[in-house]
Amino acid sequence: LGCTTRAWWYGFQIMRAGQVITWAVFKDGFRAAHIPRGMMTIKKREFRALRQGSGSVKEHLQKFNHLSRYAPEDVSSEAAKVERFMEGLQQSLQYQLVVCECRTFSDLVNKALKLEDKRRAMDDTRKRKLMGSGGPSNPKPRPWQSAPARPSYQ
Repeated sequence: LGCTTRAWWYGFQIMRAGQVITWAVFKDGFRAAHIPRGMMTIKKREFRALRQGSGSVKEHLQKFNHLSRYAPEDVSSEAAKVERFMEGLQQSLQYQLVVCECRTFSDLVNKALKLEDKRRAMDDTRKRKLMGSGGPSNPKPRPWQSAPARPSYQ
């Protein structure tokens, strides 16, 4: 431990002489001493507004895990954690996952990762088919394109 950390810890123990210091008590004391309340409020708001956006499920998971510690009451149970993570996923993933029974957070994350991977593989296959055939077969004329000239008979 560094000198500053050690000094804080010794002071913390002295102020609670004779008391059992649980993990919850330690966390609360540490946060109060080192993380300003304003920062906790900002991070809590950031967590509650967290959305996957164009990032991957993995990136969303990392942000979720990082920010969730600032809003422990929002992820106090497995069901709450599942619900909060699901709300932040892209709508298309939510639509696919809503039919799955995800009772645990890890189950939801695993299914979201698999769905994302399969969707990416499907998109890659479709792109390769389009590129390999020189484009879609028998393309329909677009409104901005003129239709092919019809032969005229005399």
